[in-house]
Amino acid sequence: MTKLPALRTHLDRLALSALASVAVLLLLACSSSGHGPPVPGFLKGPDVYEEVWSQTSPVGTSWEYKVNCSGDPPTLEPCFLSDLSAVRVIAPDGSLTELEKDFNINDYSGEVTRRWVLYGPREGDPPATGAYTFEYLKADEVVRSHTIDYTQSHIGYPTGVKWQRVGNDVAVQWDAPAGVEKGMWYKVIIGSEGDTPEAFVSQVFEWDAESATLPDVPLLDGGSYYLSVAVFYRGGYAYPEDEIFDW
Repeated sequence: MTKLPALRTHLDRLALSALASVAVLLLLACSSSGHGPPVPGFLKGPDVYEEVWSQTSPVGTSWEYKVNCSGDPPTLEPCFLSDLSAVRVIAPDGSLTELEKDFNINDYSGEVTRRWVLYGPREGDPPATGAYTFEYLKADEVVRSHTIDYTQSHIGYPTGVKWQRVGNDVAVQWDAPAGVEKGMWYKVIIGSEGDTPEAFVSQVFEWDAESATLPDVPLLDGGSYYLSVAVFYRGGYAYPEDEIFDW
């Protein structure tokens, strides 16, 4: 079974920064002209970005809700999301979902994650088209509420995943799913299995890649690990079954 929290940790920082830059430009344009629609996802004030994502695997399509702090800091510096007591999402059908806090730094890539997130079950339902309201709480009091619109979508997952050890590097190959285009990206993820000491390795690759090398991975000889190749786009991601291997 694919390790979903590990797979979905850390939205690509470059992609998030790009989204933030576009939104800031749009906000400035609207502010200077006094006209134009609001930018969905961004709050006026706290620099955060809210998302509803689909996640597709061989067993179907489910959902993910999350809100990230914007920016690309080298450390876990405080942001609007740091000292909240809860973040929850109200779906179009009125159901309420509480997110989980996830602040961490990836030891391999240095990627900094500052977010609240929750993943739906693999056998769940895809997120419905409609309005999603994110509520931010301190001491059980809602201090901010913001609604974004979501349109249901999904993408196929990579197939034919193969890997090979080359010294301390991992070389990976895969077949791209239909519909992959510029603006999307891949992430190759390796994590520990069973009693093997915890390890997590991830690296992002360009949308048109069908092979990649992760250099000098910190894996233990004789350890058991899983490997996954996921494809990401603006509305979510898709991933095949894990490749399980011994190093």
